[in-house]
Amino acid sequence: MAEEYKNSCLRSRLNNIPSDFLQLHFKTNVLASLGLGKTELKLGFFYLGEYLNILDKSLSVVLVDDVLSAELNQRYLHCLGPTNVLSFPGDGEFLGELFINVAAVIRESFLYVQDRKEHFWRLTAHGVLHLLGYDHGYQMDTLTEELSHHLSQVF
Repeated sequence: MAEEYKNSCLRSRLNNIPSDFLQLHFKTNVLASLGLGKTELKLGFFYLGEYLNILDKSLSVVLVDDVLSAELNQRYLHCLGPTNVLSFPGDGEFLGELFINVAAVIRESFLYVQDRKEHFWRLTAHGVLHLLGYDHGYQMDTLTEELSHHLSQVF
């Protein structure tokens, strides 16, 4: 019963998401492997937007596979092979574009012995923080862990 109530409350919040905040694209069919659906993804990004006070911006998120991740990594960062997350900052009201490699999330969750959802939200938070201008370091690591912990508890 408590789970149903929580899900009902979360779904009712979908109406509060600004229509231009999130563009969610799927370039892979392994989303179900994460145990997250489109509704949970939208709500998770809404939570991030609220927490980081960026709901007045727009954000594009693309869930990709290894092939597209490797192609983007080579083309834009001149690195070989797939990576887990790529962040491309935008300007003005467009925060930027985030490419999350779902296959890498699944592989790394086994490697690091972490829940898939938790690792997904950790990489998502990490990527969004890069879009906000954070560099690797204590502050970014602390915020990333805080956000991923909260998101994995809710979803």
